[in-house]
Amino acid sequence: MAASPQRRSLRSPFADEPVEIWITRLQQAPSIEERCRAFMAVTTQLEPAAALEHVLRTLDDASGELRAAALNWIANAAQRRWLEPAVLNTEAITAHLPARLRDDDPDVQLAAARACSWLAPSAPELREVAATLWAREDLHPGSQVTLANLCARLPDIGASSLLHLRPLLGAEQSEVREAVAEAFSKLGAEARPALDELVTALDDEEPLVREAAAIALGNLCPLQEPALRALEQALSDEDQLVAAAARQSWERLQS
Repeated sequence: MAASPQRRSLRSPFADEPVEIWITRLQQAPSIEERCRAFMAVTTQLEPAAALEHVLRTLDDASGELRAAALNWIANAAQRRWLEPAVLNTEAITAHLPARLRDDDPDVQLAAARACSWLAPSAPELREVAATLWAREDLHPGSQVTLANLCARLPDIGASSLLHLRPLLGAEQSEVREAVAEAFSKLGAEARPALDELVTALDDEEPLVREAAAIALGNLCPLQEPALRALEQALSDEDQLVAAAARQSWERLQS
């Protein structure tokens, strides 16, 4: 069953006006700001099955901001199971994804890649788009998190993204380090080029980073002595989940 009742447990901040008003603004408001707010209102007030009609119309909108919003809504609907997979895996949605992966707007491309990772993970354009996005010099932390999450979901893309992932284990933003460490924990032996960064990550201030690094190291058998010593020290980490992950990896490496 879809999880929409939990999603709508709080009163919508847009509920003071009828949803019909917001639908009209989404279609006709003169400013992008008003239309984006209307998109949020419509998709918040309506149940997902009813909102989907308006989301689909927005996929081809002239505004890149709205196209990206529609794609992110679809990705969220798949990830959080607002709608059943059969509802989302229809030609009305999947036929749009290749075109949006080739969109001129990088934010739209990123949102399309995220949606594809849930609905069309074998799309041939996906790896190329990920590489193009990683290469952007203006990639902000939120986009780095999204791409790292994509690498965690699709290890083949993660393996081809190592050059970009490795330095981000030392990123200033903890959410970036967490997402990247999680990606490495899913890559198995493909993460070996990041061995040094993963050892360093065992001392990260964030427990989630340390835990994922410990898991990743357990997949890199055999480990040389310095890495083994670092993992052994993690057995006594003050965070129980980190210590447990280190122990599991330690035992795997000893077997």
